Amino acid sequence: LDQARARFTAGVSGNADVITASLALNAARTQVVDARAAVQAARVTLARAEGTVTELP
Repeated sequence: LDQARARFTAGVSGNADVITASLALNAARTQVVDARAAVQAARVTLARAEGTVTELP
C-alpha cells in the first residue's frame, strides 16, 4: 500500500492502484483474523478430543 501511495504521489500511477492495494491489504488482514480464529477452534477441538475440556464457559 505504501508503495502504491508513493507511486500515486509521484504521478506514476493512478488512484485505482492505491484503492486496489488497499483492498488487497484489507483482504489479507481478514484472512489473518480468520486463520487465527480457526487455530483457536482447532485448539478447542483438540482439547475436547483429549478430554481436557469438557465444558466451555
